[in-house]
Amino acid sequence: MENAGNFPLLMKFILERSARLFPKQEIVDPDLRYNYHDAHERMARLANALKSLGIERGDKVATLLWNTHRHFELYWTIPCTGAVLHPVNVRLFPEQISRIINHAEDKAVFLDEDFLPLVEGLRNELHTVEDYVIMTDKVKTPKTKLEPLHSYETLVRKASSQFEWPEFDENTAATLCYSTGTTGDPKGAYFSHRMLFLHTLITTLPEAFSITRYDTILHIVPMFHAHSWGLPYSSSLVGAKQVFPGKLDVRDILELIQTEKVTITAAVPTVYVMMLQCRGAERYDLSTLRFAFSGGAPTSSGLVKAFREKFGVQLISSYGLTETCPVLTKSHLKPHMKNWATKRRDEVCSKTGLPLPGLDLRVVDEHGEEVPHDGRTIGEIVVRGPYVTKAYYKDHEKTTESWDKQGYFHTGDAAVIDEEGYITIVDRYKDIVRSGGEIIPSTLIDKVIEQHPAVAQCATIAMPHKKWGERPLACVVLTPKYKRKVTQEDIRKFCEDKMAKWQIPDVIMFFDRLPMTSTGKKDKRLLRVEKVWSNARAKSIF
Repeated sequence: MENAGNFPLLMKFILERSARLFPKQEIVDPDLRYNYHDAHERMARLANALKSLGIERGDKVATLLWNTHRHFELYWTIPCTGAVLHPVNVRLFPEQISRIINHAEDKAVFLDEDFLPLVEGLRNELHTVEDYVIMTDKVKTPKTKLEPLHSYETLVRKASSQFEWPEFDENTAATLCYSTGTTGDPKGAYFSHRMLFLHTLITTLPEAFSITRYDTILHIVPMFHAHSWGLPYSSSLVGAKQVFPGKLDVRDILELIQTEKVTITAAVPTVYVMMLQCRGAERYDLSTLRFAFSGGAPTSSGLVKAFREKFGVQLISSYGLTETCPVLTKSHLKPHMKNWATKRRDEVCSKTGLPLPGLDLRVVDEHGEEVPHDGRTIGEIVVRGPYVTKAYYKDHEKTTESWDKQGYFHTGDAAVIDEEGYITIVDRYKDIVRSGGEIIPSTLIDKVIEQHPAVAQCATIAMPHKKWGERPLACVVLTPKYKRKVTQEDIRKFCEDKMAKWQIPDVIMFFDRLPMTSTGKKDKRLLRVEKVWSNARAKSIF
């Protein structure tokens, strides 16, 4: 009886629960419409197939896949057998992909046919991979230089449907996710069954995604990115209907929301902007949507307003990182805010949000002291909690840089916190311009300059300055109509009544395009190289 209370928090118990209690609930993608019962049977076959490939407990298995029912099956099967799921971000550069597969020591790679040319080009560099599995319904596997190559459907069809999911320590690794490389080379973060289990529980709460068995979830967030924000797991916990769109475009999103009567979805702000701009979007009925969660980049109150006015849907801002499994905050309104003016409510919903239960999340100054809750004082977000990874995989140097002695993970995100406890990210800590003792968020300048009718994009970085230490430099992309028709002084004059004089950039540089990360963010790390700020006459260096 000594160990009676030591019940392990294993993902297999969530998997078995969904199959037992919600067997008829639907799972949908472009190729198949089936249910939790059928999915569970296929996962048992897949578990036996993994065993036949020699995949053992602790082995890492890479996936290069779109959002499909097959990827969903791997999401559950790999960790529940004791192996480690490694979703690979297909938008990384090829050299980054080969590096992280080797760094993770992946034993097998599961890939969609779209990624055959990519993986073929890397095959001689992948030193630990022993098997490749192609996700196809075709009778014959496509011609390829990859070997040995297996057909996913053939493996599943031939395997036995009888499998007993093993039990092991809850601290056993379940997944390995790599950052997007925004601040350098991608870094690996391990998540145990216990961490993934707790993240799944917490993210179903009303304070988070507010998911129930009556919901239909459309998985827009790529499953190769930070567990798809945990939605495939939390949706399964409560037995929600799940819709996997495969490789989609914005019209597919609108069509699926209408036809499948989607109630909850999540995406980066860019996707919601594309939905607003899609020709004929107003013809689609999105009235079933209870929530559309936005994250991965700041969500403006203007976007919240536009989405509500056009579609009648409330956008809720979110925040998280690869290292945190990932969800940390949601910007749901508090009860006393329900009767506030619409504009004021939109402003709250666009904030980074309130920390989820179970997290110790703070905004601290350079001395580690909490900043005042005044909505103005800038500090860095630090966090510790039951599903925040404790270290980077095989990277002691970066681990030492990112975690302090009290166990807080330093996110590198600069933010303010208001009297209600809502956090608002204002910049990356490294992107803040420190000029003569004053702090200038680079995003403040970006937002102002991007209001200029001639400006398509702006990315502000710090430029070394002998007197002030640093001064802001704005890298601007003009719209085609205004190229070579707008000057530095035009932009500076535009800023004069919109920010303090000392905040206005000393230099405006014009570019044909800006470097972007794999997740569609401006890559200011690349802009900070010396040849940018030392050559103000350059038109484009990329």
